[in-house]
Amino acid sequence: MRIRLTLPPGMPMLECEEEIRRTVDEAVRLATRESLERFDSDGAPILVGGVKLTSKGPVDNVNQSPYGECVVAMHVHPSKQRGRANLLPAGSTGANCRKHDSAFRENLLLKYASTSSTTAQMDLSQNHGRDVSRCYLQDLAEAVGAIAQDNEERWEYADPEPPVAVGVDGACMYYCDEGWR
Repeated sequence: MRIRLTLPPGMPMLECEEEIRRTVDEAVRLATRESLERFDSDGAPILVGGVKLTSKGPVDNVNQSPYGECVVAMHVHPSKQRGRANLLPAGSTGANCRKHDSAFRENLLLKYASTSSTTAQMDLSQNHGRDVSRCYLQDLAEAVGAIAQDNEERWEYADPEPPVAVGVDGACMYYCDEGWR
């Protein structure tokens, strides 16, 4: 893949930077789309939790990436157990979560966890050229939270190690059986 960019002489620096970002984003969207196509199955039935799911053929799916939307025709396997949701084989390997590529999902969630949805929305628009709604951010956070809650019963948490601290004069030491002395 080659990227060719021509910037006219005398173009202000801010406009140059915006044009460079738009061109690079387009190139990365094309590369991302081709990468996502590699995750697609051959359309053969798949087993998920003992249930056989049959493909209804390649369907255009909009996948979000840090660089914009990538429309990719992929085999979709409808599941009655999942309600209206469709299972994409790429999604079952972790490449998609509600049609979000993982880098974009991490970027959105980090921004949303660090600030309000309004500020995250403005930052994504101004600094990344991605216009998303506040509801979009909130729905994604809710979907990822639901995944964590679904898995919480299977996860095990390690007991924390007891703190080890020694004062300079040895006056405050933690003894495992006796506590602080």
